Amino acid sequence: MARSDLDLGALNDAFSSAQISKHEEPTGPSYTNDDGDAGGLQIRCFSEVVNETAFHLQIIRLPKQIYAWIGCNSAKIGHLYAAAPMRPNTVGVTSILGGASDNTGSGIARRLVLKTGLNIILACNIPKNSPMLEADAEKLLVQKLINLGYTRPRYSYSPPTHDALKIGSFSLLNKSSADKYETGEFDAGGYKWKLVLYPNGNKKKNAEGYISVYLEMVGAEGA
Repeated sequence: MARSDLDLGALNDAFSSAQISKHEEPTGPSYTNDDGDAGGLQIRCFSEVVNETAFHLQIIRLPKQIYAWIGCNSAKIGHLYAAAPMRPNTVGVTSILGGASDNTGSGIARRLVLKTGLNIILACNIPKNSPMLEADAEKLLVQKLINLGYTRPRYSYSPPTHDALKIGSFSLLNKSSADKYETGEFDAGGYKWKLVLYPNGNKKKNAEGYISVYLEMVGAEGA
């Protein structure tokens, strides 16, 4: 995948044009630098000790991109990766500085794209073949992203689109003189639908003598 596909130019433009207010870093383990003006950046820095390992995190939130740095027991930038969502439902990862696509950091970048839906630039100096350190660092970073509201909701709270056709008695239905019954229209997938029931079968489909039920798109040719 070409690096241009990852919108790296947007990252450089955002840094060069952004207006970041002056900030004095406190002596505590974390600090925040927010600029609410148009084109500003949201910067978060954290330091925490997990299982006797010191992790240093920096998160920079851009409009359509997140830059994150994970430092493990040092302030070295480490390897730099870029990851972006691709169709259909896949993620492309490339190495920008050092490392390779199968090194520690590329997997974290790929999973961050899935959790945020945004382009990810990730710097990471976690030692190679250290799965426990990688798991601890990723868990810590994801928790920070969740707390900051940078991840996508896990569930969709949109009400389901559906309709129902209730049949009280099949024996009485067979004796019905009506050719067919239709439900009201309902929306699903950007189209309008309705359920159509033929109590004595759909004669147009040579299905006489059987109960026929169809899901019909409104406006399409009749079943």
